[in-house]
Amino acid sequence: MVTNLRHSSLLFTGDVVIFVASLWLTLLVRHFSLPDTELFYQHLGPFAILFAVWCVVFFVAGLYERPSAVYRRELPGLLLRTQLINIVIAIIFFYTIPYFDLAPKTNLFIYLAVSFFPLFLWRLYGFGFLSPRNRIRTALLGSGFELRELAEELENNPHSGLKVVMAADTDSLEPEKASELADHLRRIRTELVVLDPMNSSVRPFLHSLYHLLFDSLSFYNVNRLYQDVFGRVPISLLHYSWFLDNLSLISRRRLYNLTSRLLDVAVSVLLLITLAPILILAGAALKLTQGAVFFTQLRVGQGGRTFELVKFRTMREPQYQGEDGARRITKLGRFLRASRLDELPQLWNVLKGDVSLVGPRPERPDFVEYYQKQIPFYGVRHLIKPGLSGWAQLYQKDPPKYYADIERSRRKLAYDLYYLVNRSLLLDLKIALKTLKVVLSRSGS
Repeated sequence: MVTNLRHSSLLFTGDVVIFVASLWLTLLVRHFSLPDTELFYQHLGPFAILFAVWCVVFFVAGLYERPSAVYRRELPGLLLRTQLINIVIAIIFFYTIPYFDLAPKTNLFIYLAVSFFPLFLWRLYGFGFLSPRNRIRTALLGSGFELRELAEELENNPHSGLKVVMAADTDSLEPEKASELADHLRRIRTELVVLDPMNSSVRPFLHSLYHLLFDSLSFYNVNRLYQDVFGRVPISLLHYSWFLDNLSLISRRRLYNLTSRLLDVAVSVLLLITLAPILILAGAALKLTQGAVFFTQLRVGQGGRTFELVKFRTMREPQYQGEDGARRITKLGRFLRASRLDELPQLWNVLKGDVSLVGPRPERPDFVEYYQKQIPFYGVRHLIKPGLSGWAQLYQKDPPKYYADIERSRRKLAYDLYYLVNRSLLLDLKIALKTLKVVLSRSGS
């Protein structure tokens, strides 16, 4: 199986090789002769800075993430947009930073022409070289729609390194036939069995499956594989033991919590100072056009405590009960929402310690009360501070909006739990960079 780290490392290495090789080829085209070592290293210095920035852009765009079947279809458009951004960055660097005068600007345009197509081809077809030629013959054992979802994704995604040879719903299997199941797995030459050992319908088969260890079969937890493939936690497959194993030490991560808090304060102060003119202009425009500037709303934070979240007011008061929220958004409010400027006052909540820059988005108390009755384990998301931006905001395609929505909120919880389990300063940085990309491109929900 190609792990995330190995996949990302191979892609990164391929990018760097193409960057450097294209520079050598650029000098060859420019001087019509093989470039000597001194000339090559003279140009490598400024270009290396550019290469590093380009890799950061690729990282923010998600080009170092594990590919999925959907991602594969979206790759050409994503890569084209990213390359155009990198070209603009290169031109800015060469025309505004004195250090890049060491490399003639003619070389830049030759380089852009020389490197574009090799990099494009590598990114489009390089996945084929990364994917194992002999995919691991895999059996999925368990129950629930998320197991079927995983089986379908693995079937349609050759880059996972897994070939599904069997997907059995253990709810429909007779425990008395456990030995027959083991024999069948041998006959179809299974190499890896993915299951949930805590599932009550799987447990009767564990004794027979245990003996497959002596046939060199490997076993893998379905929860870990699901997280690796989808970037979210399979809620319907979770048990109380999973939460005790994965979330019991959250409050004891003192160094992470202290560092995160210091970064929250430093970044929010810097943003408030830098964006003060925008805040003043937006506030003045709201005051002149609709009177009220700010809007506060109760939200649920860490430990289930409520606090007042402050935003720029973007909606008028409802004219009748049940009026559609989208129809109440003002013209100025629509612009503020599209540009994400309406959320800038929330930096005050960050300074107060109500929220963090990164974390699960806080919900209204009435929604929380409703969801806790309808969605198992929903209250777990309140173990940590909520955030202005989070993993779910970046990766959920259909988030719940104006009204309570159980199915969408259950999916949102799956992403929030993934963040709780995997949160780190590196993951927070990734979310922050991707959020910046969303804001600048005015995309997202």
